[in-house]
Amino acid sequence: MVDPRVHYGSLGQALDAIEALEPAPRVEAYIPGENALTTSVKLPMRQRAKLLQAIPYALEEQLADDVDHLHFAAGHRHADGSMPVIAIARDALRAAIDVFEDRDILVEGLYADTACVLGPVAEAETALRVVLDGERLIVAQAGVAPVVLDNSMSALVSEQAAAHDGDIVVIAVGDAQAPDELPEPARRVSDLLVLLGETPASEQINLRQGDFRTASDLEGWWRPWQAAAALAGVLFLLGVVYQVLDRNQLRSELIALQDANAAEFQALFPSQTRIVDLGLQLDQQLDRLRGDGASTGLLYLLDQTRQAFGDAPEFSISEFQYRDGDLYLSLEGKDTQTWEALQKRFQAQPGINADVQSANAGTDGLKVRLKLTAASA
Repeated sequence: MVDPRVHYGSLGQALDAIEALEPAPRVEAYIPGENALTTSVKLPMRQRAKLLQAIPYALEEQLADDVDHLHFAAGHRHADGSMPVIAIARDALRAAIDVFEDRDILVEGLYADTACVLGPVAEAETALRVVLDGERLIVAQAGVAPVVLDNSMSALVSEQAAAHDGDIVVIAVGDAQAPDELPEPARRVSDLLVLLGETPASEQINLRQGDFRTASDLEGWWRPWQAAAALAGVLFLLGVVYQVLDRNQLRSELIALQDANAAEFQALFPSQTRIVDLGLQLDQQLDRLRGDGASTGLLYLLDQTRQAFGDAPEFSISEFQYRDGDLYLSLEGKDTQTWEALQKRFQAQPGINADVQSANAGTDGLKVRLKLTAASA
């Protein structure tokens, strides 16, 4: 739980108060979430060290800044295989840490305050969550990284909520007032620290990772290996060469994996000739296949076909294609009489329109090309 004795003042006053405490306390600090980008990656690597090396390359196309100028901190892997990641400018993170180190204060944890919206509304897991903090709107939804918006963008938040069945939960910090476009706060807290104290540790990402680990972390890691320091010095140049080669191989593996996923997607959906966001385009294609769950989509047309065929073995489907909401069937059967019987069963299906594209009779039987369209389409 958060210590209820919350004090307010300048950063300098806070540092003075920390210096005066004996023994030195364990210090954790929060930076404004708008200074960092929260996102997620899904990579096949299981070893965390290799995964952390691959993250910059997986995200570089989504970032405006050069990945070499950014620091990446990863959280705990989720059940679906994705891992939350925070990207922040290395200079900005270094400056935040220096504020404490210049006063010889060890800050063991440095976090983005947008984590406040990830945990306190357990009773509304699927709702759009909004924390009003002064002129800031901290917004998130289950499975979606939090973002920080200005109060003036409350209408956009309301539209986003409407797109998700209108479920929205608002929490106000202090005397923050809800804009007209948002509902009245369901809860008020005295300070953002209250919400951060309720957020599970697994949802908060400590930015002090990698090059920015604390000195105590580095010392604890290094002490058992002091006896091997001389050997490490001899192998340093070999290690540099290996790292360069491993980095290039890792980038190549990641590119090959992305290319393989794109090729598989285009094989399944030939009409998608240009891939911009593979995950989003896959979701869109699956939504088209599902239709509205009642009277459109591939699954609906296949079910209508199954009902038309019934138990009749006269015709078989040699090929089918689903394109632009229509299902094209290539049928093979014995003769015209059996086709006429099957055609009547299709016409008796009120949910579809059956259009014969072609019919050819030969020595090997009758071949028919049939186009099925949902009647409501």
